[in-house]
Formats: sequence, C-alpha cells, structure tokens
Amino acid sequence: VVLCDVTVHNANVFYELGIRHALRKKRTILLRGRQSADVIPFDLLTDRYLAYDLDAPERSRAALADMIAASLASDRDTDSPVFRMLPGLDEAT
Repeated sequence: VVLCDVTVHNANVFYELGIRHALRKKRTILLRGRQSADVIPFDLLTDRYLAYDLDAPERSRAALADMIAASLASDRDTDSPVFRMLPGLDEAT
C-alpha cells in the first residue's frame, strides 16, 4: 500500500506517483487536504481521494484505516491509469 498526499503541488510527489502507477497495479491511496489552495491537476481529477482537514488531520484516522482495509480487500483489477491503458502489462518484480 502506498499513501500519496497531493495536497501541495510538488513535482517530486507527482513523479513518484507516476513511478508507482507504472510499477504496481493497485493499492495506491491518494490523500488531499480540504483547504488546499492548489487545484487538483487535470490528469488526477478522476481519481478517488481521501479528503482530510489540514487543521485536524487526526480526525480522518478512522476513514484512512477504512480506506486502507478496503484497498487491501478489493478485487478491483487496477487503480493505476498505466495498467488501465496497457492491460497486458506485467507488474515489475
């Protein structure tokens, strides 16, 4: 499981998210602070996020635990846009 916080537009975070999407089919969880001034980039708009309060992130602890459990239990084939576009692609070993 990888947790990726895209609250602030950080080139390294986006780069690392791209690498993750290219190497693994699933179990990538995106997080985003609700009060962020940054707008979600267009290529991530369709992805699902756990929105949390920047002033009290601890309030989202239970929701995060639920999202991790759901991700681990999911039978969904992929959450990676790379693997959706290239269905025959094998995960890196």
